[in-house]
Amino acid sequence: SSAPSRRAAASLLASLRAATPATRCPNPAVPSTRTGQRGVDRRGFASWASTPSPASGVAWMTSRVKELKDAARAQMDAARVAPERLKSAARESVRRRLASALGPRAAESIMSGTLSLNPATHARNLTLRARAFGFRHRAPIVAVAGTGATYATYAAAIAAAERLRGRGDDDDDAQKRGIDATVFALSAGCVALTATYLRARSVVNPERVHAAVMRRLERHPGLVEVLGAPVVSSEHRAVVTTGGVWIKRGSTSLWGLGPPRFRDAKVHMAFRVFGTRKAGLVTVEAVKRKAWGGGGSLSSWGRELFGSDPHEYALVAVDVAADNGDEHRVYLAGGSARYAKQGEVTGMYMREALVSVASEAYEAEQRGEEAEEDARVTRARARARAEAAPKPLDKGGGMWPAERVTDYVAQKRHEAARFVTELGVADARK
Repeated sequence: SSAPSRRAAASLLASLRAATPATRCPNPAVPSTRTGQRGVDRRGFASWASTPSPASGVAWMTSRVKELKDAARAQMDAARVAPERLKSAARESVRRRLASALGPRAAESIMSGTLSLNPATHARNLTLRARAFGFRHRAPIVAVAGTGATYATYAAAIAAAERLRGRGDDDDDAQKRGIDATVFALSAGCVALTATYLRARSVVNPERVHAAVMRRLERHPGLVEVLGAPVVSSEHRAVVTTGGVWIKRGSTSLWGLGPPRFRDAKVHMAFRVFGTRKAGLVTVEAVKRKAWGGGGSLSSWGRELFGSDPHEYALVAVDVAADNGDEHRVYLAGGSARYAKQGEVTGMYMREALVSVASEAYEAEQRGEEAEEDARVTRARARARAEAAPKPLDKGGGMWPAERVTDYVAQKRHEAARFVTELGVADARK
């Protein structure tokens, strides 16, 4: 450094030394001295009178600025946390007062409902509670709904019959009871048939999709020629199902309201197929036809009722390994764009799942679990057999069932003989 800068730094440090105690700005270049002594540097000047180097002064100033900055940051943090602490203290005080007045459970219920003043939070909680209640009590809800629908159908049928043919006062009671029972049975059958039809239209069945895809593969002459007939499927299948639920409409409807929309059920599936020559990987994306509006016609309903395939296949692709190691993909439905889109969604994950479940480690794990289950069943049977086996009398055992019957008969025979003997003795005495 130049001489002017050195003189400026020396004057600055001198002014700082005059304003602060000497112990706050020690000179690291000078040896430490004891109390009451004066340290002398190599030039012979006093340690506190010597001019420190600019580097030590800059270091001291940097440390001092850092201390001031840390203190200011701590004060800002304390000021920021103070309102939260006040809120927590007030909340805890209210909770203690409610607990002392109403009890701990009532206080927790009140506090949990009043801590959030946002109505959207309460609406979301009510929605979650309703969904949980529906999933937890699905069977009773379906039974009650079916009973109500059956009674409504029965009442409507009786009212229509009375309006068409009259009240029929001349009919006897037995005939009225028979008519009522018949109408009620027909109403119950109509409700059950409608519920079955709606469920079949709104729920996708992966097994049915797999069977339909296998039929399409077996009817494809090119794939049968490459893979080798017959073409069979592996037992491992990766399946992802989505949809089949009612959702609220988006921002396209007026004020975000309007009737809910039914989302079509969709299934993504991947499985391996084997032939006599080669093996392949099948990727499937199928959508169940709409059940409520927008895609139903009389012909489609007829196909649904008479058992034809009700699914629309957006993608059916078969990957076959060639002799040179490459893979050739054959599209029975869809194309490369749809395959890429489905691969981004679930394709890679399903491939990984298939690889993991088709590995030898997974097979060994399955065989180990089966062996443990067989051993457990064998031990249970052996324990039951040992408990049912006859034991000595000193170990809590007894006789066989047949021996018990024989002993009972012999005992009764002995009692009868003794009774006859006692009667003969009594007659002889007389």
